[in-house]
Amino acid sequence: MKKIFFFLAAAIVVFAGCKKDDSSGSNGGGNGGGLVNGGGDNNDKCANCIVVTDSKTYSIDATVRGNGVLPEGLDESEKNGLNLDLIPDDVKLIWQEEAGWITSLSFNKEKKQIEFATKGTPGNALVASMTEYGLILWSWHIWNPGEGVEIDKVNLGSTSKEFGNPGVFGLHYQWGRKEPFPSGSKIKYIVADGNVTVRSYYDDKGNAVDFTRSGATGLHNTLQTCIVYPTEYQTNKWLSGTVDYLKTGCDDLWGGESKKKTLLDPCPAGYRVSRASDFMNPKELKQTYYAEWTEFGGWNVQQRVGEDWETLLYIPAAGSYDGETGIYRGGTPGYKGYYWLSDKESDGRAKSVVFDDNGIQYSQDPWYDFLSTASPRSDAFTVRCLKDE
Repeated sequence: MKKIFFFLAAAIVVFAGCKKDDSSGSNGGGNGGGLVNGGGDNNDKCANCIVVTDSKTYSIDATVRGNGVLPEGLDESEKNGLNLDLIPDDVKLIWQEEAGWITSLSFNKEKKQIEFATKGTPGNALVASMTEYGLILWSWHIWNPGEGVEIDKVNLGSTSKEFGNPGVFGLHYQWGRKEPFPSGSKIKYIVADGNVTVRSYYDDKGNAVDFTRSGATGLHNTLQTCIVYPTEYQTNKWLSGTVDYLKTGCDDLWGGESKKKTLLDPCPAGYRVSRASDFMNPKELKQTYYAEWTEFGGWNVQQRVGEDWETLLYIPAAGSYDGETGIYRGGTPGYKGYYWLSDKESDGRAKSVVFDDNGIQYSQDPWYDFLSTASPRSDAFTVRCLKDE
């Protein structure tokens, strides 16, 4: 196994959920259940990803899309396509990682709240608000990462800390989208496998959900399509001269330009998608860390505690989706790994971190001199969230 000693800024953070005072008698967010995604003056504490830790009933204010902050420079047609003026009237389970993981789901029409409960075990689900006619208005990612997990040390959507478990991959996102896609069903693939498959997700009846590619709806390559069809992968094959998946494009979808978390950021409240500056200008270089490439494909980053080394975080090589075909490419060959950053690049690309067993190929000198790589925005990579300050 390859090993590297390096200095790394460690972000030790505690996640604080989105809460709001609720005169109806619910007991707030966090482990007690209650309203975890409130509106009004608390929009900055709301998010598209709702972190839960137990089996109690939680509520989401369905009138708030993300945190309510529009990306700067968003095209007027794209803005209108968000349907922000439409009022939610119902709820739908789009998918769940395990059949029966969402144990209850309903819509409180009087309060305009989505009420749900889970098994209380690690897992993921996507629930959506709808109009009375069935038009999806917005979706929220429900995530239980497991007990004691620090959000910035795992991939967004991760459900395991075991290196040999596919749950460490988390979920995949096209750049600027909030709708997640499944990761691989195996921790490692070999080319001889022939079929590189993704994990199966299920609807409320226990049937496998079909993740389609753009073109199936007749409407494609707009933010409206991304929201109304959250399981449709938007490829770039319908657009000429760009590797973006959007016709109009916008450089601030994840706040890379404005430096503000937007209503499309996929991270939980209090967190945001990493920026290039988080890697190029670390705030602290206090401790020595040790990284080892594991047999499962990925870097096991350890810190020294007394005379021993303890795992600080795992950076799994989770593969990616191809932006032109919408096909999951797995980690082969060479167990490739990819992380999105919120920063733009030109010609339909954005900044990313690409790595394999030779190190982080985001830099000229792995781990030290950080310099970003440009990748097609239509590709889907994993996301590592950092504390939003």
